Amino acid sequence: MNNVPNPHGCDMIVSGGLIMLTIRPASDADIPAIQSLLYDAVDRAEAMGRPMWQREHVAWEVISQKYPASTFRLAVLDGETVGCMALVMYDPEIWPELAPDEAVYLHKLVVRRNASGKGVSRALFACARDHCRSMGIPSLRLDVYANREKLRALYESEGFWFVREESFYGESYHSALYEQDVPMFTQAVSSWDDWRRVFQDRDAFTPLIRAIYRKERLTFTALENAAPGTNAVFRIGETVAKVFVPACAGCDSAPEYAAELDGLMRAERYGVDAPRVRASGTFDDCGTLWRYLVMDYIDAPSFADMVPTLDDAGKRTIGRRLRELTDRLNVPRADGLVWAHRDINPDNLLIRPDGTPVLLDFADAAWDTVECERAVIVCELFRFDHAFLDGYFSEGWMPDALAESCIRGLARHPFRENILRDRFGTLDDPYGHIRAALL
Repeated sequence: MNNVPNPHGCDMIVSGGLIMLTIRPASDADIPAIQSLLYDAVDRAEAMGRPMWQREHVAWEVISQKYPASTFRLAVLDGETVGCMALVMYDPEIWPELAPDEAVYLHKLVVRRNASGKGVSRALFACARDHCRSMGIPSLRLDVYANREKLRALYESEGFWFVREESFYGESYHSALYEQDVPMFTQAVSSWDDWRRVFQDRDAFTPLIRAIYRKERLTFTALENAAPGTNAVFRIGETVAKVFVPACAGCDSAPEYAAELDGLMRAERYGVDAPRVRASGTFDDCGTLWRYLVMDYIDAPSFADMVPTLDDAGKRTIGRRLRELTDRLNVPRADGLVWAHRDINPDNLLIRPDGTPVLLDFADAAWDTVECERAVIVCELFRFDHAFLDGYFSEGWMPDALAESCIRGLARHPFRENILRDRFGTLDDPYGHIRAALL
């Protein structure tokens, strides 16, 4: 069986190349077909001696008050409409404890007898879950007559779990209530390679981030890819969402998440220009815990993009302003260590139109030495450019002394080997290479 996404958020299912089953949204033109399906279900239940609905209750002029045609999805098997269901966003009669949009509610599920055993119910359930994902709502709920053992078994086989039994409309409807947690992220991630394959996939992350934004009551628009890194980062309108690597990928992102959040909070306290945090937290997606940050989007070019446009005077200005920024950030504590970003590279520094530097990505921030902070700036950011160095070290600098300082700083840095290989292609004689680059 092959599942082929269609534009409506449901599935087009092809089985064996012989049977074509399509799940599609209904329109007003489908009202006669919906009515026929509902009446057929009533008649079959009465013929079996187990009445369920009554014709007057499912007559279109009545049922359309709660379920207009736009709420229905139709199952079409080889050109014949053989099933339907209604999906609504609020059900205060059965689920009064839930606010609107906290769940998707499935009602009026019907499959014609001639389509029994052909996967119609399963396809409708799959469509309902797809609808949940398209809305960013991780909960699918339904109710059924409590004495319908076969229907209850069907729902349970589809992953619904029993919530409670309750009577409604006086005692006329004794129902069993069911719920299903719908995963927002459906890509298999069980290794680092899996994560690297999907972490920039907008389609894969859209339901999850939509659900996060719904949880945080933030406005959601389409995802745009942002600067790639280790984590999944996307722009959504005037915000940026950063979703950290899940534990199932073999990586514990908790320390990185905590460092990033702490760094952004410290930046705000210290008057360091950095994205403002809109929301932060965790999202439990059917057992997978996702850590996330939502920040302001800053519309400014990166340092890497700015460098080719700068003359020496411009470089000295940016160097000076960055020194002012890092002096505010590098607040010392009693033991002499400072709060250091430790990864001020060309992609983690934006330059506003007025020349103000903006720091991004505090995931590697920690208490460290000033030399560690500056070693990265000299080697990775400025890449030994004298004009930048003159601006940053306005008090003056000497190649020998600065090379020694960089060596001491890099000795403490977790990415020391990567930095040296990126700059020099070797780990041999780092002092000699740095000194030569500074001359």
